[in-house]
Amino acid sequence: MEYQEGKVMVSVWCRTYNHVNYIRDALEGILSQKTDFIYNVVVFDDASTDGTSDIVREYGERYPQIVDAIIAEENIYRRPDGNEIGLELWRKHLTGKYVAFCEGDDFWIDPNKLQIQVDYMESHPECSMYMHNALWLNCYNGKLQAGNIFQSDGERDVTAEELIMQYNGYPSTASFLTRVEEQLRKPLFCFLSPAGDYATILYSLSQGKVHYNSRIMSVYRVFASGSCAVRMQQSGGLRINFYLRLRSFLAAYDKYTDNKYHKWIAKRIACCDLAVMYGGEPDVLIAEYVKKSIEQGNIFPDGSTADIEELEKQRKKELPEELKTFIDGHKHIIIMGTGEFGVYTARMLASHQVEFDGFAVSAKKEEESSFMGKNIYQLSEMPYDKADTGVLVGICPFSGKWSWGSVLHSLETAGITNWYCPFS
Repeated sequence: MEYQEGKVMVSVWCRTYNHVNYIRDALEGILSQKTDFIYNVVVFDDASTDGTSDIVREYGERYPQIVDAIIAEENIYRRPDGNEIGLELWRKHLTGKYVAFCEGDDFWIDPNKLQIQVDYMESHPECSMYMHNALWLNCYNGKLQAGNIFQSDGERDVTAEELIMQYNGYPSTASFLTRVEEQLRKPLFCFLSPAGDYATILYSLSQGKVHYNSRIMSVYRVFASGSCAVRMQQSGGLRINFYLRLRSFLAAYDKYTDNKYHKWIAKRIACCDLAVMYGGEPDVLIAEYVKKSIEQGNIFPDGSTADIEELEKQRKKELPEELKTFIDGHKHIIIMGTGEFGVYTARMLASHQVEFDGFAVSAKKEEESSFMGKNIYQLSEMPYDKADTGVLVGICPFSGKWSWGSVLHSLETAGITNWYCPFS
């Protein structure tokens, strides 16, 4: 698609649902862009019930030449075929050469964002996606910090390993710019992924280079009300279904790319397997989560649930001898970390009726006193003799050097020598 004078260069896709407290920030950030090209904004309100729709209509009326306000009569993206419907909306409304994304609970803070991204993409046709750094705004405590998940200073292309493994978390969707033509060619399995932003990244990787700029140009609201992250925290079933479908997407992507990135895809699937085995309740069969997901109309991207029985067998297997020896050799067992893999460690022990004494973190916050019904301790101030205490490190076995380096530094600083990572 060649850009023509007087035509739209960038279509901004802004999807919103019950973002009444956030949507003005999103739209003002988009409309503040300073460019030497034409851009438009497609705001899709997914049948909000909190007043968001009224604000979207307001902006559509105030900026009729720029803002295309679409108000759904029913909630689309909660439907099993929601992403397919979304694709049809893209085909109809994304008229630019490029598409930029800004969910209704995020916002842009650099008026030059689009110009910077487009200038680079125009001069680098081999580049399929341009993303940038963002501030992460924690909606629980109001704290802001730079994400910089690719640990970069300046600009560079991101490796396949970094994009697939996402060692330091997900990049902000509000930082993405990619070509509309490519996005409209995405195969259906990408739209069936439970993580649409992740699918967009990996599809872009399959089409060309992915470029990253450490310049902060947007704000990503973490734990925003109603977000997927919050809902997954609150529901073990939702979390299991998410990872079941994510591993299915990865299997489909591996086939689509002719195993080009198989080394990293296999490791990411292994991480999903741990989440499926230990992310739910120990007494609920994985097959029950699958059955419920299918009843709700969810479709698995690769069309298969064949590995579920094997995962159930692995979950029920005896603990590895090395781990059993470690546990039996210590009077007290503490799990390091209250994140995702700390939870998996606790549930793995529970599924084998193994008791432990609590959790430890390297930097304990005042409000942190208990987790999963157990005490939380400062790693350096545990109330047990260190010689009698074994620390199980709750961290992804495929975490990058930066994450592992931080863990090892915390253990060394606290004087902990008796530790074991159960998933390594």
